[in-house]
Amino acid sequence: MKYTNERKQFGVYIKKHQLIRQMIIQMITKVKAAKLLCYQAGYFKVINDPKSIMETFIGKYFASTVVYQNSK
Repeated sequence: MKYTNERKQFGVYIKKHQLIRQMIIQMITKVKAAKLLCYQAGYFKVINDPKSIMETFIGKYFASTVVYQNSK
């Protein structure tokens, strides 16, 4: 976000370009989804639901793929 506020291209900050906005929104959405999956796995663990193991795997997998995609 800081970079998009500082970098100009064609005399316009890159945060104003539609493609950059779309990329940022996709990143934010994926990070929030990963966070919610982890919270859900934690909830299942607290209530001792048998699904907690699978939910933990799902949350960890999704979060790790999001981190990998956003680090490129």
